[in-house]
Amino acid sequence: MRRQATWLEALRSKPAPALNSAKSAAVGAATKKPEDVEEHAVQDRLAKDSFAYVVLPFKTDPWMLDSYIDSNGEGLRVGQLFQDLDALACVSAYRHCHPAKPAIVTASVDRVLLDPAVLPSFLDKSSVRNVSLSGTVTWTGRSSMEITVKVAAHDEELHRNSKLQFDDIKEENVFMVAHFTFVARNTKTNKSFPINRLVPQSKQELADFKRAENYNLYKRSIASKKDLRSKHPSEKESELIHLLWLNYEDQMEAPTLISPLRKSSETGVASEKVILMQDTTMESTALMQPQNRNIHSYMIFGGYLLRQTFDLAHACVVRLFPSVQPPVFNSLDSTTFKAPVPVGSILKLTATAVYGSKEKVQIRVDAVAVHAGTGESKHTGTFAYSFNVNTDVVILPKTYKEMMWYLEGRRKVLESENFHLHGTEESITQIEN
Repeated sequence: MRRQATWLEALRSKPAPALNSAKSAAVGAATKKPEDVEEHAVQDRLAKDSFAYVVLPFKTDPWMLDSYIDSNGEGLRVGQLFQDLDALACVSAYRHCHPAKPAIVTASVDRVLLDPAVLPSFLDKSSVRNVSLSGTVTWTGRSSMEITVKVAAHDEELHRNSKLQFDDIKEENVFMVAHFTFVARNTKTNKSFPINRLVPQSKQELADFKRAENYNLYKRSIASKKDLRSKHPSEKESELIHLLWLNYEDQMEAPTLISPLRKSSETGVASEKVILMQDTTMESTALMQPQNRNIHSYMIFGGYLLRQTFDLAHACVVRLFPSVQPPVFNSLDSTTFKAPVPVGSILKLTATAVYGSKEKVQIRVDAVAVHAGTGESKHTGTFAYSFNVNTDVVILPKTYKEMMWYLEGRRKVLESENFHLHGTEESITQIEN
């Protein structure tokens, strides 16, 4: 999607208050024409109506591959893919809403899952494959929608201008699936904007619609139940906290040894590696520039935030687990964008390893936007990235705050693992316990 105005045009037309005030985030109504916010009659739409795609012809364009390849030469830069996924999902969302032109923003990333078995290798020239990103709306509410974006490998010849159809994406070639929730807002009032209805056609489309609908209901029903700021941990979680404290005391009594963890259903056996949560923190700070703004001119693009938070999480886990076989990204677990990040603000990111189970570690990244003029800080979101490592690991919290982070990380991992249950009572029970 093209931006509505250049940065200088946006600056000249922006009314008070100050440029990077979070209260002025209303999405840049000043740069839009009145007809852009006119509400059209809600219409029925098919999934294929919102189909959008991008072709990455890695086999024929080595310089394009060069911009995506990771330092090991065997995989792709996941953070760069995240940025592209969010941008493509936004295109699908606007196509679904056409001819209306509301402001559409990323509300949450419900899940991104990588299948390493399908992920192509690029180090061997003969194994290089083309890649496509394709997105479509899979569920709609009154003003919100889920967009599913798939990343697939292709052996056939593809070029940047190659045409793909809705049915050209084969499930057996898909190695990454992302589920985004977007919300539509009136650009003048910032109130919810009614969007077109999605009408599923095939059995698979209906199944995807039901899954997304159930998951949306699930998120609402469990939101108050799983907020540890308003509800205390469950009985089982309280027992786990006590066990973690005992394990921490054991570690302090024998700091030069890896003392066997007390056996429990949580750990099963003694871990090969025990890491204190307080020793895992890594930080980054950057000034937010207009080149990374969204199409509404004044806020930073959500995909850019995904890329930055992932890169810090990846650096954090690589530092903790130095190995010839580096940690491999597994999933982005349920993540919500709590507030926009204004252009001109200072973005402070803090990554912490908060949960470990068997060979999986979750890295939590907290994002805080600092107003460059007043110094006012605002928490804008928490991102949860899970990685597979080559050793059993346990993350030990010390303070009560760290223990709550541990429980939140554990819940997110369980929620992601039970995503296929579509927000059923079974998944709610498993996460609470």
